[in-house]
Amino acid sequence: MSAPTQQSRLLDEEWVAAWFFPRNGETDAVQSLRDKADGTFAVWDQDPSNLALLFRFGDRTHSRNIRTTDGFVLQNSSLVFDRLTDLLFFYSGPLRKEEKDLPCKLRLPGRQLIVDARPPNTRSGPGSPASAA
Repeated sequence: MSAPTQQSRLLDEEWVAAWFFPRNGETDAVQSLRDKADGTFAVWDQDPSNLALLFRFGDRTHSRNIRTTDGFVLQNSSLVFDRLTDLLFFYSGPLRKEEKDLPCKLRLPGRQLIVDARPPNTRSGPGSPASAA
């Protein structure tokens, strides 16, 4: 996989900015969820070792802590994730009946993926036009 381009990094930052709020951003995070659908979420930087996951469910905004000292661990869960986005993607998938960490799955905001598209003649490796020459 190629290194991310400046454009793809910018899109990642914009995608994260849609749901991540810095320290002292609780009011903005809560406001961003007002009148949103179940599963819509925001994360804010609560303190150096905790984040807060805010999400809509049943016409209310709920909160769960995410401990960040040894990976990312959702409150009342034993699952440990290497990255915050791994945790969010996991909880946006189908919830198993035994999974009681959240009452609903998270709704990931839309994200446009851009692949670093280089002309075929600049790629190297077996089978590529550059290696065939």
